[in-house]
Amino acid sequence: MPKSIVRGAMTGMARNARTLFRDQPGRHALCSVAVFFSLLCFPPEGFSQEEPKSKPVTTIDQAKADVKNLANATLAYRTEYNRLPLQTIHTDETKALASEGKLMEILLGLDLRLNPRQVIFFEGTTQADGKRKKVSGSTALDPWNHVYRLQFDWNSDGKVDDPEHPGKSISAVVLVYSAGPDRDFSTWADNITSWK
Repeated sequence: MPKSIVRGAMTGMARNARTLFRDQPGRHALCSVAVFFSLLCFPPEGFSQEEPKSKPVTTIDQAKADVKNLANATLAYRTEYNRLPLQTIHTDETKALASEGKLMEILLGLDLRLNPRQVIFFEGTTQADGKRKKVSGSTALDPWNHVYRLQFDWNSDGKVDDPEHPGKSISAVVLVYSAGPDRDFSTWADNITSWK
């Protein structure tokens, strides 16, 4: 039972006690205290004083969070420097970059040439030895120990080639996706994407 309902019930009981003992000063306060303690000792059926336990984070949830965070990191970089990371080097929007090497060095604030202010744009997590930990090197891995892929709007037309449906495009600046539990980018049924 929600705490607000219990609180309302306690207030109502105390009000009734004051009315019942109106002509007997001091007794309504005693009765209110008794009602309060009886509710603490014997809560109404279905009411639990324990806080609900949070749902455990699954590997799918973690991958979904990481693809969103990588996309947001890229957008934050563009806001900071008025260009996409590696925009001066790449032009082919059909080719995806892996979440490793130079790209991640930029987003992690390790590349002083392309991120001279050393802003840390991405603070995701990676799977290592079966345990979750902060990204510490220049590679961001999904929960299945595989790199993410990123595709960018290099020509600034507001569209990126759809990796799932070649020849089509998606309105976005960056697309980030994981190969999913099967670690195969070509099987889209289990891939985790930033745009869906």
